[in-house]
Amino acid sequence: MDQNNRDIHNKDNLKAYLKSTLLKNSIKLKFKYPPISELVRNSEQVLKIRKISRLSEDYKDILILEAKNYIKNPKIRFFFAILLANQSSDFLAILAKNLINLKDKFRLIQYPIYPQFHRIGLLCLIEIKDITQIPSLLQSLKEFKMIFRRKLDNLKNI
Repeated sequence: MDQNNRDIHNKDNLKAYLKSTLLKNSIKLKFKYPPISELVRNSEQVLKIRKISRLSEDYKDILILEAKNYIKNPKIRFFFAILLANQSSDFLAILAKNLINLKDKFRLIQYPIYPQFHRIGLLCLIEIKDITQIPSLLQSLKEFKMIFRRKLDNLKNI
C-alpha cells in the first residue's frame, strides 16, 4: 500500500472510530454554520462545516467540528475545538495567540457556535489526523484552556 492509500484507509478508520466512540453520546448542535477558511499556498480555501457536536462526560467543553474538505481525499476533516471565550475580542485573541506553542499545531478562530445569538466566540482548534492522537489532543486542549484561564485571572487581579 502506498502512502496515499494508507491515508485514505486511516481517514475511514478515524470516521468510524469517532462515530462509534466519541460521537455516540455527543450532543449535536442544530444550526446552520458559516464555513471556516485556511490559507493554503497563499490562497484561501474554504471548509464547509457539516456538523458540530458537543462531547459528553469528561469532555463537556470540547466540540467536534466535521468539515467538508476542499480536495477529494479525504472528503471529511475532523477538528477538536474548545471554547476559550463566549464573546471574543482582539485582546483575548492576542492573549491566546501569545500562549500557543508552535509545536502544538493549535489554531485560533473567531467563530459563532450559536449563530442565533450573534456572538462570535474564540475557539482553539486542532485537526484530528490519527486515532492514536485523540487522547493526547483532548488533554492538550484542556490544558491550554486552563493556562488561558489562569492568565486571564492573573490579569484581572493586577
